[in-house]
Amino acid sequence: MKHFLLLYITIIYSNNIVCQIRYLPLRPYEQLKFTELKPIWYHSMADTSAISAECNGYNRLNFSLRCKTEVKDGYIYTPYQTIIPGETAGTYLEKRNIHNGKMEWNFMYGYKDVAHPEVARSIIFEQDSVRLLSWKSKDSFYVGPTFALAGIGVTMTERSFSDASGQLGSYLTTIPGDTMARKFTANPIFVNKVEYILKDPNTDGYRCIYHEVFTNPRYILSVPLDRYGRQIGQTDTVICDRLKTFFVNTVNDKKILLNKRNGEKMFMVMYQDASLTNEEDIWQLESFDVVAPSMLLSIEGEKTIWSHNPNSDNEVISVYHRDKLVSKVAMPVEYHYNTFTFVNDRAIGIVGYDFIANKQDIIEIVGNQFKVVKTLLSEDPLRYFLAWDLIHAENLLILHAEEGSFFINQQGHREQDYPSKANSIMAFSLESLGLVSGTSDAHQIKGNMDVYPNPSENVIHITVHSSNTKHLEIRNLLGNVMENISTHNTDTHTIDVSAWPSGMYIISGDHINPKTFVKI
Repeated sequence: MKHFLLLYITIIYSNNIVCQIRYLPLRPYEQLKFTELKPIWYHSMADTSAISAECNGYNRLNFSLRCKTEVKDGYIYTPYQTIIPGETAGTYLEKRNIHNGKMEWNFMYGYKDVAHPEVARSIIFEQDSVRLLSWKSKDSFYVGPTFALAGIGVTMTERSFSDASGQLGSYLTTIPGDTMARKFTANPIFVNKVEYILKDPNTDGYRCIYHEVFTNPRYILSVPLDRYGRQIGQTDTVICDRLKTFFVNTVNDKKILLNKRNGEKMFMVMYQDASLTNEEDIWQLESFDVVAPSMLLSIEGEKTIWSHNPNSDNEVISVYHRDKLVSKVAMPVEYHYNTFTFVNDRAIGIVGYDFIANKQDIIEIVGNQFKVVKTLLSEDPLRYFLAWDLIHAENLLILHAEEGSFFINQQGHREQDYPSKANSIMAFSLESLGLVSGTSDAHQIKGNMDVYPNPSENVIHITVHSSNTKHLEIRNLLGNVMENISTHNTDTHTIDVSAWPSGMYIISGDHINPKTFVKI
């Protein structure tokens, strides 16, 4: 029914355009021009060096490879790749200023080596450097479109960059023929994919965590590796039923949270470290369909957002706090390509319309319903915009998206214009999206001071914008001082309120007017 409806919309939409323009030729990629709501900064990641009838080398960001984009100290670190042969074919890591989008540095590796692709897996921060861990296909027998990395000899590489300049400091990789090298089978056909590389806090090496589905019983494995990708020590295993989707997350730089299926139940399990030998906590997820595909869209502390049957006729978005189901919303059939994140404890997503491609809704899930917060519209109805990944950081919503266009062929049909594709990264302020206002429960802006989240259960963040303000204090309604804060211009202070009694508190300070009330 959904596909019939979309086909009908497409025909009507195409006919309306054809009535005005009989034939539209292919055209080069152009950035979207948004109406009303505009990003603070906007950059397209594109490679125009390898132009062909099918594709001109425009890249795709490799989020499906489990390499998470990282944010640190006001900068965003993004890996991406191009696979079409050309002068700029390869895999990249770049660092950008999160507030203005300015690129601090960019490094390309895997130069022209598309026959044996290398794809990013993890970004790990050291004191003054950034490590990028990748999988390199040494004995590849198949290279598929964009994300695919298949073969029988996939090994690890490590590059260490200067965080200040992006200069490559060291490059470590296994040498062909090294019998100590731990080779993995990364083949999506056999559902035996290499998943995650994590820093091992107990050594200077790493842990590779993945699932093995051809054994009885089936396992999740944690393999200890040195910095060259060679196995050092014993592999630790966790018994688990076969999973269609598998996610691993680092919590507080050491603890590991992963999903595990036993029988017809899905669990989130917390381990003390990446060896997966010391189970610390376990949450049984309610109403979780363990048979159908699912995606973990976002995780923040002990809260998660899941997509069940992603991009299908019966897609459902579920929000959990530990093992408590907070929200469960069936997405309308016209919404596809959904991505969500937490914004000050609120489940916020960007959801796209199929075929009405220049419209995206920013929505919030509340209870078992959702509400449209804002709508993104572009001027060109033949451009499309697919949101892939959403990050909340420093009062900004960072969006990675695929862009492109359609054209009307000589038969009057609307077709996707593949050579016009590119991927983009852009930032919107929370204020422009309607997620922050003077009356918002999530973030109050009063005079020269920002306080968020409000209400709060665990911590509050206070940012002062006045250089004249030297001191703040927080009192309860009885007048008792709960916290004294020495402040400086634009400093953000984080206050732990988890042990405070529930109620209203007053934040005041010199040259701050009016006072701010926060609910705990």
